[in-house]
Amino acid sequence: MVIVDVLPKERYGEVQGFYNTVGYLKKIEEADKVVGAIFQNRIIGAARLTSEEDVFVLRGVQIALFFQRQGIGTRMFNYCPLLD
Repeated sequence: MVIVDVLPKERYGEVQGFYNTVGYLKKIEEADKVVGAIFQNRIIGAARLTSEEDVFVLRGVQIALFFQRQGIGTRMFNYCPLLD
């Protein structure tokens, strides 16, 4: 079962490693928020929300190839408005 949740900053290094494996090279900033998709305690998807002019903008939505087309990106997108 894939769990979608806001990831703590302690996992940002792991998210950055995931991003590198899928070819997304933008860096996670300290003020960013990250929604992650977790399968068996492994990050298989991530969406980075970054602050631009006092508004959070969705950036870097990436899903591991094997998990694509299963609605995980949609679940992450739908989770984003729940952030405060």
